[in-house]
Amino acid sequence: MTGYDLTELAGVLSTYVSDHMGAKSSYKWEIHENVWEKLKTGFDHEKYSNDLPRPNIELKKHLASYWATASLDEKITIATWIVRDWGGIRRNSETTVLGYVNQADAERPATPFRGISSYSKILAIKDPKKYAIFDARVAASLNAIQLLGYPKS
Repeated sequence: MTGYDLTELAGVLSTYVSDHMGAKSSYKWEIHENVWEKLKTGFDHEKYSNDLPRPNIELKKHLASYWATASLDEKITIATWIVRDWGGIRRNSETTVLGYVNQADAERPATPFRGISSYSKILAIKDPKKYAIFDARVAASLNAIQLLGYPKS
């Protein structure tokens, strides 16, 4: 998404969800306490639990800050957590996750289609202003927005 500030886009989407969908949704993160304990970065997951889009935004900001000074082992732990525990993708090997971490830290990371659901989650926590998560839920949401005719012209 060259030319777009993803933080600004997230803010616009957050406002839209709050204005149009917040009262209709009872969604809360379905992540158990023991899963949060595995993250070990100090993120206060309960702080934003009653605000539908805010927890995701704050988690990405927190993890990006943590990632910036983390060791390779800590990055692997974060990447594994964001893909496996938060994202629900359990089929990646340790070698695959290590490859994604190394590529994410490259000056110009490759962006292959294979593994995009996992890899985009890692890129989005490494630099949420530059990268967005792209997985089946995002694709379905974008298709729904398109079918609904947004934005209205």
